[in-house]
Amino acid sequence: MSEAGPSPRWWPVLLGGLGGASWALADVLVVVTTGRLFPGPFSVAALVALDVGALAAVAAASIGVVGQLPALRRAPAVWAWLGGVAVAFVLAFGERWFSDPPPFQEPFPFQGNPLVFLLLGIVLPALVVAGAAWLARRSHVGVAGGSAALMVAGAAAVVAMRTEGPAEAPPPAEPRPNVLLVTLDTTRADRFGAYPIDTSAYDRVAAEGARFDLAMSHIPVTGPSHGSILSGRPPWENNMLLNGELLGPDVPWFPQALAASGYDTAGFVSAWVLLRDMGFDRGFHVYDDDFGWVKGLDAILVGRLIEMVKRRRDGAAYLLERRGDHTVDDALHWLDAREGDRPWFAWVHLFDAHGPYLPPQPFDTRYYAGADPKDPTNKSMEAAHEHMQPYLRASLRGITDTAYVKAMYDGEVAYADAQLARLLTWLDDSGAAANTIVVVTADHGEGLGERGEWFDHGDWLYEHDLHVPLAIRYPGHIKPGTVIGHPVELADLTPTLADYAGVPLDGTTGVSLRASIEQNRAPHLLARSMCFDRQPNRDARAQDPTFKPKWRQAGLRGPRDRYLERDAPEYLPIYFRCDSAGCEEADDIDVTLADLFEKQAQELLSAQLGERREKSEAEADLLEALGYVDP
Repeated sequence: MSEAGPSPRWWPVLLGGLGGASWALADVLVVVTTGRLFPGPFSVAALVALDVGALAAVAAASIGVVGQLPALRRAPAVWAWLGGVAVAFVLAFGERWFSDPPPFQEPFPFQGNPLVFLLLGIVLPALVVAGAAWLARRSHVGVAGGSAALMVAGAAAVVAMRTEGPAEAPPPAEPRPNVLLVTLDTTRADRFGAYPIDTSAYDRVAAEGARFDLAMSHIPVTGPSHGSILSGRPPWENNMLLNGELLGPDVPWFPQALAASGYDTAGFVSAWVLLRDMGFDRGFHVYDDDFGWVKGLDAILVGRLIEMVKRRRDGAAYLLERRGDHTVDDALHWLDAREGDRPWFAWVHLFDAHGPYLPPQPFDTRYYAGADPKDPTNKSMEAAHEHMQPYLRASLRGITDTAYVKAMYDGEVAYADAQLARLLTWLDDSGAAANTIVVVTADHGEGLGERGEWFDHGDWLYEHDLHVPLAIRYPGHIKPGTVIGHPVELADLTPTLADYAGVPLDGTTGVSLRASIEQNRAPHLLARSMCFDRQPNRDARAQDPTFKPKWRQAGLRGPRDRYLERDAPEYLPIYFRCDSAGCEEADDIDVTLADLFEKQAQELLSAQLGERREKSEAEADLLEALGYVDP
């Protein structure tokens, strides 16, 4: 076809669609090769077809309309192709321009300004199309040459944008165990063992390995607690006391050490606060944080545009989490698809027990013994409704019986345990169980009405907030039925796994629990914890809107006692006496023990935290939708 002379009316439509399709192919090339896409059963080919088809249709329609202008009737054919590329560029640039930058990146100058977008995203591309069309006509470069040039530009973008994943280390010279780490979000220790709900999968791991009866979280907040689990350091050493804080590049990271030792590493998370943008993906060959209804959709341009529109329209009311069966499906897909004999590390995070409590059938009816959860004569929920977090109100509207809410929580715990059972079954069926360390724990607990903490966590350091389940199984190395009764901390987990796996791990301050397991030696006299103290911080901010949260709580847990101290003025320490039934506030305490508690608490509260990152409005909305608000 000649570049000069009038073009048939349908040529602009066809060539505009081809231009949009060319951009889509370059977009998918960048997404796939930068490691941002982990497709499940929905294949990459289907995602390519979706992106190409959608962008081609939009570009074809746009250029088809513009191409009917009389001034363009005698334009060279290549202008329509360039116009289709420009339409796709405007969409891509607009998505980036009107979306908040990732947490580690600074915004562009004037980002979000519509007038600047009009100049850079529409006027400038139009001038480029006009100039490129003239140049193509003069140099006889047609559509085929332009498409090739765009793909070369896409390949160059891949090189420029490629994120550095973990180095491809050679497999270890000596056999090393696989490691399966399962973290159950918002899961109390008292829901396991003697409690009358089905936690048979966890109970099996504990019976076939070691059970820790006094495992303590450092903090009742998901992001910082997982940061401690995977770094081997408490959150105050990582400068992470709130969700949405970034994992610093200087923080030691267990997945990174494993990857450097020849392990294949994969993470499968279920909540927005653990997305890769927070830094949690460091050291993972695969990091699956895709909660979309079509796997991989949010990575390609069409999905990113849909997400941008939903953010603008609904604020925080879009997908923030996924159910445990979907997370486990993806983990099993990765395990099944692995090739070779390299050892592997898989982290599976299950968010189900976090509120709102909405277990699927049959777990939604299994543990409620009442007749009517909305019985108007039942007044047990009055205090709960008065102090309830806003994100729970819709799911509990009209509920009058606290026993029903607790039964729904129990159903979520049992459902998560059923997903753990699927992973254990895969280990049995694949023959990998004998050479796999299995760790099951929780990031923190949950208040179910104790001391006025209704269906919430994050503000206090009580026993129900911090006492978590912990079991470790390693056939042939950990004696079945081992029970550890002294306090341990979650920061001790990765030093323990590194010890058993023979993997060097520098920079941690946690202690390996191997001596606890094999010799019953206590690693700590007291387990430590810390969080921001919401009430005094809010009171101070009510007086001064510029006040930055600074008041904190410090907690310590001994074998039979718990201590809570607040550094805000006018608050007295609280002592608790603990047994197998829990911890009750006590007035009398040994003077020597009181001095030890006070000294340790003061040391904790003297820890200097680094400067906190200011969250964007969108990030704050997302955190609030999950029940997390700044103190």
